[in-house]
Amino acid sequence: MEFTNEELDLTKRSATENLQAYELPSNDAAIAIFGDDEQIEFDLCDVEDINRRHPETFQIPDKFIRNHIVVDMLIKINVKWRDPWALGERFWVRITEARELCTGERVLYGTAENKTTFVPYGSLIGPIRPRNICDVDLEDFLRQHQEKSNLISAIIS
Repeated sequence: MEFTNEELDLTKRSATENLQAYELPSNDAAIAIFGDDEQIEFDLCDVEDINRRHPETFQIPDKFIRNHIVVDMLIKINVKWRDPWALGERFWVRITEARELCTGERVLYGTAENKTTFVPYGSLIGPIRPRNICDVDLEDFLRQHQEKSNLISAIIS
């Protein structure tokens, strides 16, 4: 897939369009947008790969849970900053949008719930894929899905 220079010119896009420009298949690159027009690119870790290599010391939520994240849930991501002197970092993100690409792949967008080395609190973050989620607020997950289950039961009754 090739892009024109205009398609890749992030200055002519909205913040959401900038985030969505990173929805390339098999891509673990992400972007954070903050302030008036500030942004930083970084790489998300493939936590499934880390878990395969270190199952005893690096545990992740079940794939079913990571594939069923909904808006307003808290997830944790593990990032590799592109600054060669920076250490990787893990931080919480509140999901604001969940989308399915034409390939069937789910991507998530959210806001940073922590201040990190390079990304301020409240920054827009994305795209995040299920393979990038290293932790989930399980109480939040169960509450969100219980509310949906209650609503479906009420509709059916």
